[in-house]
Amino acid sequence: MTVAFGSRDRVLLPGVARRRAELPDQARWVTLSDCGHVPMFDDAAAVVDLLLRSSDPATAGALGKPVR
Repeated sequence: MTVAFGSRDRVLLPGVARRRAELPDQARWVTLSDCGHVPMFDDAAAVVDLLLRSSDPATAGALGKPVR
């Protein structure tokens, strides 16, 4: 599971990060640079890249360590 947040999201503020403890152990938290609340409008290519990389076991590990 990958949770992606835009670095410029002004709808879901950083306080949402406290919910990381509620995610499954294998979940990864990824920040999309220069994206707001709807990252596919800001950088569709980055969203597609993230979806492809996170769904491929060969590349998912490069996204970062699981949250716990």
